Amino acid sequence: MKFTKKIISKQVAVLSVIALVVAFLFPILAKAQNPASFLGGNIMTGTNNTSGDGTWIDPVSASPGEVIEFRVVAQNQTPGVTINNVKVSANLPAERSVSPTASATVTGDNASAVTDTVVVNVVGGSQQGFAYIPGHGRLFSPGCPSGCDVGDEVVSGGLNVGSLGPGESTQVLFKAYVTNIVSATPTPTISPTATPTVVPTVPPTVVPTQPPSPTPQPQGNITELINELINDIRNENRNSQDQTQNNNQTVNVTQSTAAVSAPVVAQAAVKPIVAPVKELPKTGLPLAVWALASLLPAGLGMKRINKKTEQNNSSSNVNHVWRKRVFNQE
Repeated sequence: MKFTKKIISKQVAVLSVIALVVAFLFPILAKAQNPASFLGGNIMTGTNNTSGDGTWIDPVSASPGEVIEFRVVAQNQTPGVTINNVKVSANLPAERSVSPTASATVTGDNASAVTDTVVVNVVGGSQQGFAYIPGHGRLFSPGCPSGCDVGDEVVSGGLNVGSLGPGESTQVLFKAYVTNIVSATPTPTISPTATPTVVPTVPPTVVPTQPPSPTPQPQGNITELINELINDIRNENRNSQDQTQNNNQTVNVTQSTAAVSAPVVAQAAVKPIVAPVKELPKTGLPLAVWALASLLPAGLGMKRINKKTEQNNSSSNVNHVWRKRVFNQE
């Protein structure tokens, strides 16, 4: 029992010692992490540039359209420690209000940040906002005691003023309008994407397929062909006429007696000779040949009509001659 009490007493003593050590070292560790500090309090003030009173105060009175100049002070108040990469940044809200408020923040690598504000009371009670005036930034520091122009980084990410040694300070000044016209945020210019040039596709030239030319047939002279056909027709007509004459020949037999008998007409049966039709040569003008061939039946028909007419005429002439002779004998 006594042994257990001794163990508990030792554990309590160890824990107590640890707690005392932590309580003692915590401020030291915190100070080692941020060993320096900036001046706090009313580090941001303003003045009405339009009225020209030249007094840095907070709050500031201004009418719509007047210019307010703001000042932010960054000072190292830690002895023996230098604050590195001191940066001053400001915020000017565009939201309209009867008392728009601007703010600023001071930061450093090895110091705690400090923040302050400036209230602007609008004369007349209308709602107004802030519009930053570019190109009016100024810096007063140990390296630039008479003031130097700076860019507009104070309202766009923060203005780096460098390092501040123990007791050193810097001041950053900038201006803004009191206005109810909200300045538009600059829109980044977008470079147009180059449109690729489309080369039109030229359609292929379609050459129509020429139909195969017919194999030329050997062509004779059309004049010779027509003459040959005409000669054939003439020869056939002549043969027909000769046949008619042969058929129409009359043989008169006179008897020795006084009585004259009727003449006996001997007709020789002659088989008509028909000229064979020659095979037309194959020419390249079938239409002309067929046209001429279509006229052959008409020619033959006319020939037969003429033949019958001539036969009738020949018979009439023979009978007339015979009658005339009989009459003369009587």
